[in-house]
Amino acid sequence: MIFTPENIKKLQDIVVVVYKGKHGNYEVAAHPKKLYEYRRQTASLDEVLWTESIFSDISKGKLAGKKSVQDEFGRDHGKALEEILKLGTERKDSATREYEQENSKKAMAEGIIHRMRKEGGEVLTHAEAEGVLRKINYTPSGKPMKIQLSDVLKKTVLLGYVRRKIRARVAKRLDWSAITSALPIGSFLREIDATGIIEMSDDLYGAVHRHAESHNAEIEDLPDIEDAEVEI
Repeated sequence: MIFTPENIKKLQDIVVVVYKGKHGNYEVAAHPKKLYEYRRQTASLDEVLWTESIFSDISKGKLAGKKSVQDEFGRDHGKALEEILKLGTERKDSATREYEQENSKKAMAEGIIHRMRKEGGEVLTHAEAEGVLRKINYTPSGKPMKIQLSDVLKKTVLLGYVRRKIRARVAKRLDWSAITSALPIGSFLREIDATGIIEMSDDLYGAVHRHAESHNAEIEDLPDIEDAEVEI
């Protein structure tokens, strides 16, 4: 694809990666969906690039001078592209930003469906999860998705929803006060019977397992009650 001032404005689903060097600015056009994979070494250079051209100003269709590129990166053009993609910063078009925001909202809704329940234990529908996002005024941010979801779930609890229940069997009785003494709002951990079965909110899963392992107690995850009901 040849980039010109005319067609660059029409191009959608593109992220411009900008590298500011000693000899000038260097810009390349990449597929936003592939850039994430490329930086984690799961996509090739050919897959991530829209074009192998290096620009000084991609919005105006201005190519970077060959001498400038070589002075900055050396004679290997492929290495120059790799360096720009690896160390450059992203400048996204409106279509890309909209795509990422929609993906973030979808991920948050799926997180609510998977990890939250209605007061009676029912699973939320996708429409209900989207309704929760509107009620808490969720807006995608630059924070990692894990942190965004954690914030969303905390606000969902305040609306009256409950965290998903996980059951496990512990080989011996333990003192859980180190965890239960400072439970977050909406979190729970309780022993069900003398056979060692416990129930916990899913946000405590890691803490419970680490506590059991630190006391040399075997812990076995049990099937979700709702899953068992489906199998029956």
